Amino acid sequence: MSKDIIENIKLLALISKRSHYQCEDGYYSCPASEEGCRDERYKDSKECNCGAEDHNCHVEMIKNRILEQLKEPQ
Repeated sequence: MSKDIIENIKLLALISKRSHYQCEDGYYSCPASEEGCRDERYKDSKECNCGAEDHNCHVEMIKNRILEQLKEPQ
């Protein structure tokens, strides 16, 4: 298997990942975003509520599955 294929799979996974939602009005931003959320309900939370963490976990899972499948004998 070519190193280029592995590197391309890793790059594809990297650019497929999402950042946490940030809105100009911080009230609507994801608590896990860099600026956090100004909604009092999420004041002390850093838990993602925008779906980015779930999406990124799926990207990693798919990347790892592909890499494992490429290692399996044909």
